[in-house]
Amino acid sequence: MLICIAFLLIEAYTEDRLEARMDVLIKNAVIADGTSTPAFPGNIGIKDGRICFAGRVSEQTAATHILDAKGLWAAPGFIDIHRHPDGAVFRPEFGKAEQAQGLTTVIGGNCGMSAAPVFAPDFCPNHKKEVEAYQQSVLGPIAPSVPRHSMAAYLKALEKHNGTVEVKMLCGLGTLLALGGGYTPGAQANISFVHRLMEESLQAGALGVSMGIGYAPEFYYSTEALLTYLAPIAGTGLPVTIHMRQEADGMVDGVKEAIALCRALHTPVEISHLKAIGQANWRKAMPQALTLLRKAREEGLPIYQDAYPYTAGSTQLLHVLPPELADWRQFSQPSVRAAIARRIETGKDFENILRLCGYENVYIGATVEPELTLYKGMSLLHGAEKTNMEPLDFLLWLLEADQGRTSMIDYIACEEDLELVLQDPETVCISDAIYPGKGCTHPRATGMTIRVLAHYARDRKLFSLEEAIRRLTSLPAKRMGLRDRGLLHPGYLADIVLFDPEKLQERGTYAQPDLLPLGIPYVYKSGVLYKNPQ
Repeated sequence: MLICIAFLLIEAYTEDRLEARMDVLIKNAVIADGTSTPAFPGNIGIKDGRICFAGRVSEQTAATHILDAKGLWAAPGFIDIHRHPDGAVFRPEFGKAEQAQGLTTVIGGNCGMSAAPVFAPDFCPNHKKEVEAYQQSVLGPIAPSVPRHSMAAYLKALEKHNGTVEVKMLCGLGTLLALGGGYTPGAQANISFVHRLMEESLQAGALGVSMGIGYAPEFYYSTEALLTYLAPIAGTGLPVTIHMRQEADGMVDGVKEAIALCRALHTPVEISHLKAIGQANWRKAMPQALTLLRKAREEGLPIYQDAYPYTAGSTQLLHVLPPELADWRQFSQPSVRAAIARRIETGKDFENILRLCGYENVYIGATVEPELTLYKGMSLLHGAEKTNMEPLDFLLWLLEADQGRTSMIDYIACEEDLELVLQDPETVCISDAIYPGKGCTHPRATGMTIRVLAHYARDRKLFSLEEAIRRLTSLPAKRMGLRDRGLLHPGYLADIVLFDPEKLQERGTYAQPDLLPLGIPYVYKSGVLYKNPQ
């Protein structure tokens, strides 16, 4: 008995000393710790930017700063493992949309497209400009002062701009291949050159390697060739993310290719933004794809998927064209235009969005040239009518006038498929947000996390709030090997989101994507408090 009393006294003394050391005490919160276990009332202590306590306790007051979170849920800072902030992070406005929705960590360099390393090697000095131009419709303009010649230099520059949200990077295989061989079909990048850049990038701190097999130049490489270039990451345990070769008619084959890559590489593979494009594939391809992935995991293969909670996507407008004919500098040639028309009419070997979805379902997102901004938000069909052109002629004219840098919004998926993939417990929720220029082009840039929590968890009850939080915290952290965040556990970074489930509101729309959400009044990043206007 005396021993028990002594133990309790020691425990109480330890807790009291812990309290005294706290920089911040968040009290009276409903704690959802990121594990999907039921939320519970409790307090959270922060010391030196990390969590020192999180649990069910009685009144605790010994802290430099105290925040009463009565009526609010506390969750780990949200993590978006698929975003394209590579250039935007250096802009003054970066972080506002992220902070408003509780994002504390985002990952760039996705879809094979990383802002670094980008330089002009001796054997192909002209490809640097090609790479920079190609990336602009997704990453936006990047100031010349940003060091891009190596991943190490780029990551060092990033450290100075990490505030409310921390940006981490993948190394884009497409960038490396383009530097070494350009975007022309049939070009082959020097293998040792690609290996050297990949090894240097991983050693510098890149989390893994991303692939955009649906885009040039990776589209032109066979599975076997891609494996040759990926040799430096094989067996490392670092993630490889894959934008599949096709998400339309060949979507199931794309999943099979991803599984084959995972089996050969002996390292985790993440299929990026899993979806089935085009009405002809709706409700058919997705069940097949998910079955294949589950069977692969049952075999022991570490292959997973993520998805954004919207039926419309957003990427380069060039992506609606067959990759081998997507050079805007050749659109004035009658033979090229005729070849494009034939391919769009019949092509099934590429992501033929125009055939599958129609010109009426592809909208102009953002343009670079100021005189073209009047077309923003118009469908390609509407733009054609406005200019008295045929839809294809308008599309090619627009791309040529904007030097291929136009972004788009395309209504490509169906709600049934989306809910099916979101219900899979291995699906991480992501945004795939792009930053082509000023402002946003898609509401997912400002409201992805809110849509998951408010629409699919709170309103649709597709899963619990706790499970929604797991999909935004510990699960993406695990996928990317981030061992210091994603949970409200002692020792983890004090990245904490405080929100009111009933007041969560996604305000951004396709017409007004810049509107910031409501319902998250407080965000802690490494123990530093940031407030959102409500």
